[in-house]
Amino acid sequence: MAVIWVVGAMQRSETRARESYRLHSEQEVGFLAATRADQRVYKRVAWDPQAFPIVTWRWRLKPITALAGKKRVSPEDDVVAAVFMSLDTDLLVIPVATKYVWSFTKARGTTTEGGFFGATEIVVRTGERPVGEWVEERVNAYEDFKRIHQHDPAAQAWGISLLGGPGVEVDFGPIAVSAR
Repeated sequence: MAVIWVVGAMQRSETRARESYRLHSEQEVGFLAATRADQRVYKRVAWDPQAFPIVTWRWRLKPITALAGKKRVSPEDDVVAAVFMSLDTDLLVIPVATKYVWSFTKARGTTTEGGFFGATEIVVRTGERPVGEWVEERVNAYEDFKRIHQHDPAAQAWGISLLGGPGVEVDFGPIAVSAR
């Protein structure tokens, strides 16, 4: 297993990134804390997705006091957090991503096509729990990409993006790739 992203990211607006995303550590393990982030952060990370198709990460939801009693009306409001895996680019060299989502309401396994400009969304976790506990996700990003796009991804992945949902505080732990 190779850790490909522990902490550190880039965003279009560095000022907003500093306000919404902060680096922390617990027991010598780094993580990125997202507080009411409305824009994703990204990092260019290259790896061979065919040789290392399995991607694992940990995330932790904080208490959601900002959303207490709020009715979620838009798809963006339904996102607790998301991890985007960009395994290829299109003809204009724009990264093609799969969006792995922790959703408030959508059922685990729900897949929503992203269309021409959006990432296809796969729900990997549902609900507002657990709160305050690290939970680990494990996906086969290579197989998901092939199933969604009907072709193999590039020989080298493009990168990873992270997004905390609106009104949510969530921590993102190390992201790792492995052969199985």
